[in-house]
Amino acid sequence: MKKINLLFSLLFLFSALSFGQIDKFKNFTYLKAKGDIPEEFLTLSTDKYKEDYQANKNKDLDKDFFLSTRFFIDELLLSGNVLFNDELTNYVNKVAKNILRREKGLYKKLQFYVLKNNSVNAFSTDQGIIFVTTGLLAQLENEAQLAFILAHEVAHYTEHHVRDGYVESKNIRKGKGKYNRLSYEEKVGELSIYSKDNEHDADSKGIEIFLNSQYDVETIFTSFEVLLYAYLPFEDTKFDSMFFNTENLIIPGTAFPDSINQISREEDFDDHLSSHPNVQKRMDKAFDVIGDRNTKGTKKYIVSESTFKLVRNLARFESINQNLANRQYVDAIYSVFLLQKQFPNNKFLDVSLAKALYGLAKYKNNYRYNEVILKLKKTEGEQYSLAYFLKKLSKPQINVTAYRYLYDISVKYPNDPLLKKYEKDMIRELTLKSSLKPNDFIAIDSKTYTDSINTMIESFDIADSLAKIDANTELSKYKKIKLKKALYKLQNNEATPVEETEFHLSALADLVASGKLQDRMNLILGENDLKISNKNASRNQKITFKKPKEKGLNIKKIVVVDPYMADYNLSNKKDNLKSEKNKIELNQMYLKKHNKLDIETKVIDSKGLNKGDVDKYNEIGLLYQWVSEILEHDEIEMISSQNDNMQLLKDKYNTSKFLFSGFIKYKNRKEFSSAHLAGIALLYTAPIAIIDLLVVHHYFDLFSFTIDSDNDKVIYSQSKNVNLRANKHILDAYVYNLLYHLNKQ
Repeated sequence: MKKINLLFSLLFLFSALSFGQIDKFKNFTYLKAKGDIPEEFLTLSTDKYKEDYQANKNKDLDKDFFLSTRFFIDELLLSGNVLFNDELTNYVNKVAKNILRREKGLYKKLQFYVLKNNSVNAFSTDQGIIFVTTGLLAQLENEAQLAFILAHEVAHYTEHHVRDGYVESKNIRKGKGKYNRLSYEEKVGELSIYSKDNEHDADSKGIEIFLNSQYDVETIFTSFEVLLYAYLPFEDTKFDSMFFNTENLIIPGTAFPDSINQISREEDFDDHLSSHPNVQKRMDKAFDVIGDRNTKGTKKYIVSESTFKLVRNLARFESINQNLANRQYVDAIYSVFLLQKQFPNNKFLDVSLAKALYGLAKYKNNYRYNEVILKLKKTEGEQYSLAYFLKKLSKPQINVTAYRYLYDISVKYPNDPLLKKYEKDMIRELTLKSSLKPNDFIAIDSKTYTDSINTMIESFDIADSLAKIDANTELSKYKKIKLKKALYKLQNNEATPVEETEFHLSALADLVASGKLQDRMNLILGENDLKISNKNASRNQKITFKKPKEKGLNIKKIVVVDPYMADYNLSNKKDNLKSEKNKIELNQMYLKKHNKLDIETKVIDSKGLNKGDVDKYNEIGLLYQWVSEILEHDEIEMISSQNDNMQLLKDKYNTSKFLFSGFIKYKNRKEFSSAHLAGIALLYTAPIAIIDLLVVHHYFDLFSFTIDSDNDKVIYSQSKNVNLRANKHILDAYVYNLLYHLNKQ
């Protein structure tokens, strides 16, 4: 009886864990940092740099090392993409604490964070910050693999590889010491070899740390395999050719390839151009380090198997956000396909699939499909089948497929305004850009239509058709050749099956039968014709009146997003100390109240965060991702993948207008030219020529663009090069001028 009760308890616990995971993903949007912002994020980079440099005892390290590393790391920390106090980072810290329990005081010297990025990577810094990407967490098979990778990165820190690499690369560049007689090519080779030595060293020291834990020693070798195949999706599962099929949309299996590109990467690949040694060499080295010692570690999980799987799934869900923002629509669709097996009817996955299909249709219609589709020659594994199918889709087919799915999902989630927005925009694409007319669609289901067409083909008299072509005197020679080739293909069963070329025509049969599709398409066509007619009329109309004054945007409230400032010195190198100081001053210029302007500004500033500003920190990450995607779309007018999340910011700040702007300051001396030579040659012009060469010339670039989050459109942009010294008063004047243009009626 006790055994039965125990079994029941275990089954109940397993069920609770499974339902807990499903519930966790029910309302997934994107991964966010939580709790108080760590002090590491809030201290100014200038203060950190000074502290690091003063504590430095290594004379080979100059100020440039501490400046470049500190400011680069802080840019990453303040990007909004680093997670803290969340499930992923907390779990990584627990695993790290476990493997370092015998390394006295080492864990307290380190900070571990998760970075939202799809690259499969982990890296350490000289300051003791270790980053693990969501891309890596999505690929791992178990906790022990994470433990070994963390041990490897800890070894990079303890062995000062970042510092040593800086000194070594500096010596190579200068030809110092053993490098003074090497050619350029040899110096590059030595740099690569040195980097490989670092990797072997980190493997060896990392294994020593790892062996002090109870983790399974075999996972050291499977960790290398994870990195070897990191270029593939997180699973390699055969793509289901019926994945897109619905009650109305039936895509035939023949639209998918019979074979795929096999996975080609080998453990013993040629690593001579790589900074990392190949996997076989790393495995061989690991065998040598482990040797015959009596290692007792056999556990794949010590902290928690259920937490590992939760963390991995969260990372996999986040990977779809990253895919969509980076326009990697095929990757997003394949990830949705993989995850829907475990999470059926998950709204985030449903909506992500809709966004990906919408993105593909938009790029197809704007003749930029090659930017967002995978190159078949470089696509390996089971994802090839999906990539092949999407690559071969015609413009009408991708538009119908996208619209079919968007229509169905807007019905499935009727209270979601975003899906209505997508569906409305997609039917416009279908009507105006797909080359399909309302009467092209048919009101019968796919199977009935295909069967009737095939029956007609089977009863078709090809010989009679060939004779008619020859007898037709109105057909050109080339048209006859084309028609005959098509008939011969049909005769020899070489023609593409009709269901493969015309499946889209019956995909909207229910909407055709009800008349909804034709009514909406005709309405859109009518509105478009009227719009074109009005444009043509205005062009042809003789203008006899004065051109009206340019209409302003009349913006009353705007969010200024983390204004950018860079100050470059005479060596054309960014002066990080001045840049940070000037950035803080610039933020205040945007906050200043201008009496003559009727505009309220709210600044979201990475350098002005307090420990309780975690919401603002997450907003910075969202805003950067949003604007990057919109700029990549360029002239394609489309709804961004982050539009739904941006509506929450619109509601919070009570405005849909977001301003991104910045100043880049330069200084230089004029280069010596023939004009200077002529000036110096003459006694009375020589002083002028010399002064012109010695005087430092100041100028700056400014950029700004304002985006409306309602439609993801850039509504105002400005870019200038100004030949003035960008002092505080000049910058203040240009900030005022920018706000004036946004505010004017």
